Amino acid sequence: GSLTNSTVKGSVSVAYDYVIDNSINGSVFVCSSNIDGNIFSGSKLETRYSFVYNNEVSSTTVYSYSDIQKYVTYNGCFLYLGYYSSSDSSMAPSGLDNIQFNNCIFPRFAADIKESNFINCGPITVESDRSIQEKYICTGNYWGDINTVEIKSKGEGKDLSFITDYYNNFNKSRIDYSKYK
Repeated sequence: GSLTNSTVKGSVSVAYDYVIDNSINGSVFVCSSNIDGNIFSGSKLETRYSFVYNNEVSSTTVYSYSDIQKYVTYNGCFLYLGYYSSSDSSMAPSGLDNIQFNNCIFPRFAADIKESNFINCGPITVESDRSIQEKYICTGNYWGDINTVEIKSKGEGKDLSFITDYYNNFNKSRIDYSKYK
């Protein structure tokens, strides 16, 4: 069933329904649902095939399998974005738009992310081969000043183009892999 306007301390699972305007501190599993206006904290948040909008997440570990996300803030999370099966090379990426990542780490990355901010985040690990990576859209993101310098220096002499755009006082950047050998 649905979970709305509640405070939950403990584990909860919801499938094929709504999770709206809650404060949840615990282990959460949500599948094929609308997730809107929540505050998540605790040990784990796992979402699959869901619409995730307007949430604040401070859960320690976050799994997002083939979700559509918009206007979500992640604070200090280990983010496993998308699902990649090495056994059959299948991919179920998540699509994220206008996301705020604060002090996050990305042990697995299979997602299209655009118009988002990565502030003081750790390294991003892409678990897929080159042909799948090219399908990702990771443009219009702000990676932070330190990462911008690192990306630019690593691209020198390797046919990687570093592109910087200015929009709304954010220094947004992207990498062009079109000449990658």
